[in-house]
Amino acid sequence: MRNSAAKGELIGYFGIEISEADSRTGWIFLVVQDVHQGKGLGKEIMMYIMEEAPSVGLEVLKLMVYTENKPAIELFQKFSFRKERVSIDPETGKSSYLMSRTIS
Repeated sequence: MRNSAAKGELIGYFGIEISEADSRTGWIFLVVQDVHQGKGLGKEIMMYIMEEAPSVGLEVLKLMVYTENKPAIELFQKFSFRKERVSIDPETGKSSYLMSRTIS
């Protein structure tokens, strides 16, 4: 995602990776640079993902989010994602929630 007002500056990126174990499950990754957060970009991206995911046969969406990232957790919960479990990265020691939701 590029910001034309900032001369092509990269302000974030997102995507969905189809699970190798189950082609009906997609893993979301979404990053918005700190200086561009709070402007509704995450919400717009999530609306786009929710609209497009069924068209590629996805029935379940999953993602990982750091437990301290309260704004992102709140955003995902607004899109009906639920916390499934917590995992800890052995390299960084940071904890993350696995969140998921079904698509109807």
